[in-house]
Amino acid sequence: MDTAQITKNAKDGGRSILLNGSEEIADLAGLLKRAPDLEPAKLAKLALQVAPAGYTLITDPAAYAAQVRARVESEAPNQPWQEGPPRIRDFGLPDFDAIGAPQRDGDTVTAHVRDNYTGLPYVMTLVLGGTAETADFEPMPLTPLPGPPVAVPPELADSVAQPAVPGNPADEDPDNPFDEDAANAEDDT
Repeated sequence: MDTAQITKNAKDGGRSILLNGSEEIADLAGLLKRAPDLEPAKLAKLALQVAPAGYTLITDPAAYAAQVRARVESEAPNQPWQEGPPRIRDFGLPDFDAIGAPQRDGDTVTAHVRDNYTGLPYVMTLVLGGTAETADFEPMPLTPLPGPPVAVPPELADSVAQPAVPGNPADEDPDNPFDEDAANAEDDT
């Protein structure tokens, strides 16, 4: 297939694809049968068109990295946490070198996407036999920025997760299987 116009099917709320305005295709695997040479970037973009809203395909990793770095530079480092749009510096930075073009490995397409609200990167994994709604969105690991942690207003401190302090009884949870200190204390009795 040399050219194709691909749109969301308005009749079913955008859960399927219309090829050239008339041929209904239920999933991306069906589209691949009609257009087997479709490149991974196009598949990823199509998946995001029919997937639940909230993500945008990162098509230019260098431009994305520059945009995130500029946003972090514009954020005041000592400003305490406040309600509203989240700041990237409150989360950290990804390994920008790990963000690349969409890839296809057999029946799986993997692409890097940006969360439209936070701006943070995710890895989208899509198995072509499923529908776009079954795409998996996994957040990329982030490295905290150097400097003191973000100050949390006292009225919100109880509702915000704080780092655990080793040896502090208030931070030990005997019911948490990952809390080694609490588990060992329980075994000593």
